[in-house]
Amino acid sequence: MPASVPIRSFIRAHALLALLLPTAAPCQGAKLPHDSGWVPVRVERPQGGRSGSDEEAPNILHFRNGHELRTGLYEVEYLGQLLGPGHAPFLVLGGRGCHNCDIETEVFVVAADIGEVPKDPPHFYYPGSLTPQGSDTAFYRGRLFLGRCLVAYRSAAVWIQSERDSTGVWHDAVFVASADADTLQERFLKPPLPTTASLRPRIAAGSCREIPGRAQEEF
Repeated sequence: MPASVPIRSFIRAHALLALLLPTAAPCQGAKLPHDSGWVPVRVERPQGGRSGSDEEAPNILHFRNGHELRTGLYEVEYLGQLLGPGHAPFLVLGGRGCHNCDIETEVFVVAADIGEVPKDPPHFYYPGSLTPQGSDTAFYRGRLFLGRCLVAYRSAAVWIQSERDSTGVWHDAVFVASADADTLQERFLKPPLPTTASLRPRIAAGSCREIPGRAQEEF
């Protein structure tokens, strides 16, 4: 997805377009895998954006280990992490690329330890549905799961989704983003595809979590 094949381009070709690891070991086992040192304790939403002192400026994440990340994003929400061997995790964030604008909320995946997120970071559909402005028919429906949701992945973001083409036909797909050391790996899975039902045992065990979806309009 992102840098290479964004999830937004399953049917449409376009996309919406050094610190050491803390000594604490990542939390694993039966529960959702994460590195506690890179969990944000505060999302700073400073004032003083481009339109003046009342405008929100890009958000800053403050972590338990004392570091911070200037996200370059707005209305940021921490969704989870993707763990990779030997490096700080990738963060899975909800957010928007602008403030008080018509861009819908998206999912962004960024390295936790880079200090400042570069322009146009990898971004993907937020779970839920997306409907063009002025229409009552969605063109995207998807669910997002984070954690140890699939046997082949220690830690991954899993989109189980469907997109409607110009003829009204829906196309199902499963997209996975995972961390390989300091590289974000992205791929569409080949059939047979996992289903939401197949993830339920791992959700019940606490090793996989669904991110609640929302219905949004595309302007």
